[in-house]
Amino acid sequence: MPIYEYSCQKCGNIFEYLVIKSTDVVICQNCDNPDLTLIPSLSTFDLKGQCWEKDGYSRKYDVLTDAVK
Repeated sequence: MPIYEYSCQKCGNIFEYLVIKSTDVVICQNCDNPDLTLIPSLSTFDLKGQCWEKDGYSRKYDVLTDAVK
């Protein structure tokens, strides 16, 4: 069950919402407006294990310079 972050187009409220079903209707918690923008968030995806290491997927990159550490 993912947690999504939304921004209201009417009042500017930013809030998180736990999505239980894909059919859930999300409305602003302040003004009950259904016109929301989904705010993209960073992923926490991480590859672990020996198989990924030999393919070079485990290298750590510096986000600012894209240099391999």
